[in-house]
Amino acid sequence: MPHKRRGKGAHQTKLLFQPETSFLYLQYYKNCDSTISVPLHTLIPIFVIKYIRGNNIKVFLYQSKETEDNPFHVNLKESSFEYEFCDQLPQNVARCRLPCWYLPDQLTCLAGLCSVVRYIIKLTHFSSDSEDSGKCIELLGHQYGCLSAPAEVSTWTKFCELDMPDACKQFFTSATPILPEELSKFEAHLKQPIRIHNVRKRMQKEKEKENLSPNSNGDIDPILSYAKANHIFAEGPDLLVSDIMLFPCIALMVQNQEMCFKDNFPLLMRWFDRVCESIEVKPLLDSLVEPLEVSGDFINVNPIKVPDESLYKCDPSRDANKTCTSQINVDKNFEWWENSGIESLQTYGCDGQDEKCLDWKELPKLIHPQAGNLPVDRLERKCEQLQGLALPIVELAKQRQAPVIVDFCSGGGHLGLLLAFLIPEATVHMVENKEESLARARERGIQLGLKNVWYFQSNIDYYKGSFDIGTSLHACGVATDLVIEKSRDQSADIVSCPCCYGAVQAVDGVSYPRSVLFAEKGCTEADYLTMGHTADQTEKHSTKCGQGELFMDIVDTDRCLHLQEHGYHVQLDKISPLTCSPKHNLIVAKYLAANGK
Repeated sequence: MPHKRRGKGAHQTKLLFQPETSFLYLQYYKNCDSTISVPLHTLIPIFVIKYIRGNNIKVFLYQSKETEDNPFHVNLKESSFEYEFCDQLPQNVARCRLPCWYLPDQLTCLAGLCSVVRYIIKLTHFSSDSEDSGKCIELLGHQYGCLSAPAEVSTWTKFCELDMPDACKQFFTSATPILPEELSKFEAHLKQPIRIHNVRKRMQKEKEKENLSPNSNGDIDPILSYAKANHIFAEGPDLLVSDIMLFPCIALMVQNQEMCFKDNFPLLMRWFDRVCESIEVKPLLDSLVEPLEVSGDFINVNPIKVPDESLYKCDPSRDANKTCTSQINVDKNFEWWENSGIESLQTYGCDGQDEKCLDWKELPKLIHPQAGNLPVDRLERKCEQLQGLALPIVELAKQRQAPVIVDFCSGGGHLGLLLAFLIPEATVHMVENKEESLARARERGIQLGLKNVWYFQSNIDYYKGSFDIGTSLHACGVATDLVIEKSRDQSADIVSCPCCYGAVQAVDGVSYPRSVLFAEKGCTEADYLTMGHTADQTEKHSTKCGQGELFMDIVDTDRCLHLQEHGYHVQLDKISPLTCSPKHNLIVAKYLAANGK
């Protein structure tokens, strides 16, 4: 079926851009001798504000309580930007990792460096009529999409938001001179053809200006030739917000070892020079930051070798490293399961409880998934999924006093809004990293007049509040395990319906298998990934559906055993009816010491 084209303005987040009620909270370490020491994730937003002349941005600096004795920092010149110090963070800002936007009139916090910077640009553009503000929105690129994908799913966003700042820190703090791997990755990225919207149309227009035909240079593939030749800036021929965010970190390193960079990273230096030529960023950075010094001799330091590929997750060259799940490996894992002696914890609804139902006709229309613009053929199944999670959460909430419930990966807010209505004494936090999804949830919640909801545009990692019940409906792959770990750290009860088992992957704080028992029985990470891929073979009428169902239960048994090993009473069940979704497993975990918290 053809993809429905979004109308003009459909990419908007439906936030009201109101400078007088928008507050940006940034972290600092010390204030002395006319300088303020700050981390890089504070320098970058301030640098962007100065570059786009965001004079209406209200900046508050909060002194962090660092565990490190001497955390890496840069010294900002105190008189170079406008700000206020604050001694205490608003309650919901304190639940986020800084930097963070606080929009109290819209019940919203935005956390994460890229989200914060994107909102700086939008707020400046939509709240000002100046010529500069009109140009700054161009930094967000086609349909305002630059760096809109969250770091959890986008290699490129993660590179700009986390990897390059970490590389800069490593460059200046390493005991021995080092050229961080991220510099080599960026060099390799700049070698690749650009990936932009309408590259053919753009190429033809430029050829017309030069009075050349598309094949006048004799290239076998003129589009590929154009795509390679025009990788001038980080993402192609246009200067975007990604360039502005990368520049401070790279500039701090270049100004210390310029000759070393010229010798080892010619494309990176070409990019650096182009950025400096396009805008007066170097004088701007110099006016903000005192120079840093790095010790050691870089003469014999060589760059780290990396694969010759781009930093986009969808880069076709990455497919060569992927492997398919073979039936031989599936059979091997099935044999391991049969011989392990581990019993599946799947109860298939045999818990002896009476089946309850929600009366959707008695609920406000805005609570119904239909208000979230779901296709008609999905509505009934979505209602069944929501009922499957909401009912056990209501029961768990009865055992808590004024509980805080966090709906992770909340999407359009179907589950979170339902919980906020069903449990009015609870406070519901919706944590979602996609702008548009959270916008739909916020719009419905505000129309409903719900006072017990707050919206966090944030990755799971950036939310650090305390809570009593954590839940997720179809959090993709490792996101389910991140939700479980976040909840376990809080000794919170858990209700989760996993999804995309084949997308599990080891990340900081999450390794596979999850349980000690699975590991003791000889299950390896490679075996587990095969199990995950097999568990995704659950489409009805598929010849491998039964096989997929089995491995779905095996993976979730491992998750439940992991929770049991950490003091939880766990039930693994199925959402009824099974036709509500191919991914219909339900994990309900109650922390045994909950009443004593």
